[in-house]
Amino acid sequence: MTEERTNYAATPQPKPMTEDGSTLVLPHVLADLQARADWGLAKYQTYLHTNNGRDAMVDLYQELLDAVMYAKQSLLERESTIDKLIRLRTLVNRILDNHRNLDAPKGDAVNWDNLSTDDVGIVYNWRGELSWTVTVAEASPDATQFRDWLTANLAEAGYMSVEVKTKW
Repeated sequence: MTEERTNYAATPQPKPMTEDGSTLVLPHVLADLQARADWGLAKYQTYLHTNNGRDAMVDLYQELLDAVMYAKQSLLERESTIDKLIRLRTLVNRILDNHRNLDAPKGDAVNWDNLSTDDVGIVYNWRGELSWTVTVAEASPDATQFRDWLTANLAEAGYMSVEVKTKW
């Protein structure tokens, strides 16, 4: 993929807004601070105090360097996930284009001339498992033979756990 990566260091952000259903962050941060203080107490047998023999500025600097590394890791992983979704969408479209009226099943209601990938996604289920989902437009929601055929084609291409959905 030759797309240029986003430079988040130079990406302006809009003014924060409050929406219905949004969550106030402060109580969560306070709970995290208390949990972190309790963790420190268990590890060091004391809460953090001044004049404790450590250089607080060095500790802060090292923690900030770690935070920057974690932030960049998260951004790269998010971009990697988006790249994977783009590749999956491209693959589905290629399969649909290459197999129109060839080896595809004929028993389902499918508009072969207008088939398209409506969306692709990643599902994280209650068991902590990740899987893929693909929705193809212009095929009957009851097109089980078509879905099984596309699922098998995707498995041959290395996508073993894909739920294929269809819609008009």
